[in-house]
Amino acid sequence: FIGDPSAVLVIKNQGGPGDANKLLDQPEGVAVGADGSLFVANTGKDQVLQFGPQGELLAVFDGATSLVADDHGDGKDKNKKDKGKDDEKHDGKDENGKSESITFKKPTGLAVDASSAIYVADRDNNRVVVLSSAGVVLRSLGRTNPQGHFIPGEGPGEFNKPTGVAISPSRIAVADRNNGRVQVFDRGFAFLFEIKLDRHAKPGEILALLAD
Repeated sequence: FIGDPSAVLVIKNQGGPGDANKLLDQPEGVAVGADGSLFVANTGKDQVLQFGPQGELLAVFDGATSLVADDHGDGKDKNKKDKGKDDEKHDGKDENGKSESITFKKPTGLAVDASSAIYVADRDNNRVVVLSSAGVVLRSLGRTNPQGHFIPGEGPGEFNKPTGVAISPSRIAVADRNNGRVQVFDRGFAFLFEIKLDRHAKPGEILALLAD
């Protein structure tokens, strides 16, 4: 810790190594929302988890469907009421109106802004995703092929295994790991500049400085 934390929260995992039912699996990124919620990139299970201030599981986000925790700590669709046609997954839309139904694939880095939007570095999908506080996809940024699938890229706004994201009131910084750089955007994701790093550098370690 830096400074004197007002509280310490310990989230105990359920199950041991190799247990498919355990809650946390290779958690890598964390972020805290304005309401005190804790968001965790549950990388091994391709999820983002939301915990309340007391450590209670509130929601499970998979990048395409918003889930809430039931009494057993499992996920269920928060938009489902009765079984039937309403049981279909909710697919978000990107800013161009295209269907966005790609689920996370090894999400690693997280950031949450003042409006509770969640920014996710979706590593193995080679994209950065912005979710609403309800888990609805607001925007996905990255290179796509003609079929609409995200693929590695090296141009502005394209990524090859992004691993971290940081935000400030005016900027968004993304650690673009396999391109050996950090990309910096304005809050509308307009590209501003990049910093190329040598092969020994770790882009994620300088994100907070660049976002400021």
